[in-house]
Amino acid sequence: MTCSGGTAPLDLLHELIARQHGSALAMQISDWFLQAEIRASNDLNRMAPGARLGVGNPALQKVLAAIEAQTDVRLSPRELAGLAGVSVRQLERLFQTHLGVAPRTHDRHVRLDRARLLLRQTNLSVLEVAVACGFTSASHFSRIYRATFGHPPIRERKPSTADNGQGKAVRV
Repeated sequence: MTCSGGTAPLDLLHELIARQHGSALAMQISDWFLQAEIRASNDLNRMAPGARLGVGNPALQKVLAAIEAQTDVRLSPRELAGLAGVSVRQLERLFQTHLGVAPRTHDRHVRLDRARLLLRQTNLSVLEVAVACGFTSASHFSRIYRATFGHPPIRERKPSTADNGQGKAVRV
């Protein structure tokens, strides 16, 4: 296989990944590498949520964008439905149809992903991360985090160690 320079190798990579592992993984990887041009500081750094998640419904796209833009607060189902111009029940149907989850579940995943990023890339305390991601307390956040990722939030900061064969731990 061959391809020209620029972003064509990424296009090829995404196509091969989609063939082997499905379009959802290819879209996630595309999101990690996407850079079509040098962006201004106030431009989006990621694909729009609707495009990234493969959602074409304009009402749902508005809601997805709002959820990602406001990870520090949990918008109520009524507020989300109002943004979309639909009833709460219709919004729930849209989420189930297009994403296979309830709005609340999707919102929690977005906030937890944001929390994981903050834990890995900042020196904010667990409480500060919890508040920044719209959780009511550090204990509530830690419980949900552990249930989702299988370990407590503080573990995101601890370096991994392995035995170097001489009985001494080394950073991995």
